[in-house]
Amino acid sequence: MKLAIHEAMLPGRSLKERYQQAKNLGFDGIELFAEGLDERIMDVAMALDAVDLSVASVHLGKIEGYLSPDSPTREKAISNMRQAMAMAVDLNANHVVFVPQWGNLLTPDMTPYRSSEELASELLIWLLRTVSDLAYALGCLLHIQPRNRFETQFLNTVPQASKFLDVIQMKRETGKVDNPFIKIAPNTFDMALEEDNLIEALKQHGHRLGYLYLSDSNGRLPGQGLLDFATIASALKETNYEGWLCLRVNPLPKNPADEAYPLLDALPDTIELLEKVGLH
Repeated sequence: MKLAIHEAMLPGRSLKERYQQAKNLGFDGIELFAEGLDERIMDVAMALDAVDLSVASVHLGKIEGYLSPDSPTREKAISNMRQAMAMAVDLNANHVVFVPQWGNLLTPDMTPYRSSEELASELLIWLLRTVSDLAYALGCLLHIQPRNRFETQFLNTVPQASKFLDVIQMKRETGKVDNPFIKIAPNTFDMALEEDNLIEALKQHGHRLGYLYLSDSNGRLPGQGLLDFATIASALKETNYEGWLCLRVNPLPKNPADEAYPLLDALPDTIELLEKVGLH
């Protein structure tokens, strides 16, 4: 398993200086936000090449509209996703992560025909079918990220996300329930809030995971909360998970130049913990 860190958690006066911090700490890759990446993609590529780091993933961040009842809004969101996938491939990365819906659902409640959640679910299935062909063509993995109830009204748990993958594949190829181009990218912080049993969720749906965020029960770095990362490591090994592990605190620093230095000071202890339990 390779270890990555989100770019916003790294301080420095330049991209090269920030990425060098990650390299010095032993990280294998960087996660980037899609928003604004097209305008700086060459600078990012040059800085990464200079310090010999990879791009672990491109995250669509707060870009939304995938489940909007308004067709032009949905089309714009899908266009943003396609662009993110193309940029990821340009940076030799094959992981793109998105949150289907932030905040409250926008789909109308049309009970008894369809509830708001049922309509949103059908839109998500349509979206995943639409973009899976592009993911196949680009050789890119698209990851659904469940978030906790304080972030979204829709799709909070790994089992819920896994059901969508079952549906889109079973209706296309009877007898198969695994789509190799659509995966799940949960965060252990969200799982601690939402899963009935975090460890069992990892074991039962580990084959669905393509990317995993590591943060503690309080949203801080691993080792600064209540989660048992040794047990998490054992669960991942049991499912033969070999994907990226990405450190990401919740919330991310809004001003990395100032706020990320305390994180930088704490990262060596976190990495030592992860190495001790076998997560790096």
